[in-house]
Amino acid sequence: MTSNPSFYRISISGSSGSAPNDGFVDNLRMEDYLSNSVGADGINESSLDNFSPTVTLTNSLAKRRANIRYNGIVAQMGLVTTIYISNVVAFGANATTPATTFNFDVLVDHGDGSLATWDENNPGTVITNSVAVLARTVSRALIANVTVQADVLDPTANTGTGVLASSKSVPRYGVRYESLSVGPVYSTLTTANAAITVTPLYQPTS
Repeated sequence: MTSNPSFYRISISGSSGSAPNDGFVDNLRMEDYLSNSVGADGINESSLDNFSPTVTLTNSLAKRRANIRYNGIVAQMGLVTTIYISNVVAFGANATTPATTFNFDVLVDHGDGSLATWDENNPGTVITNSVAVLARTVSRALIANVTVQADVLDPTANTGTGVLASSKSVPRYGVRYESLSVGPVYSTLTTANAAITVTPLYQPTS
């Protein structure tokens, strides 16, 4: 049962560099896009064995990095208080394109009183302003530089077998596991924070 929950909308402006800093943030993986959409070239991606030529391993790696960053945001928030996320929108994103802006709503289960965190920029100081705390948790995830074991969809065509081997390729099926470097989207907490907008939607008065 919740205790005076508060609600916020968080918006992050996109920034995507070259690997491993590419992809920005996304709650979906390549598999999610391909199983629920039609590609930009008009090919129905309802089956993961029907890859569009525009879908590459590079795209898939970038999308996986974006998804890992999203999970990092959720984890950082969960280290501070109990939260529930809804209304997630990756504006402009598709299987091969990162979002321009990433929005989501947050329910803070135990209200603003549960929001407090250490300020890395001012050692020994605690941040208690609810908007600033939420922005800081997101900033931490956006500057993270990690290497993780990740499952990555590889759409690269294999060489066929038999008499058609020289002229026909077949797609891969499933995912491959690899050590994946996930670089930061922003270089510092300050630059990350400047890209984040936290808007209160409801704050209980008592």
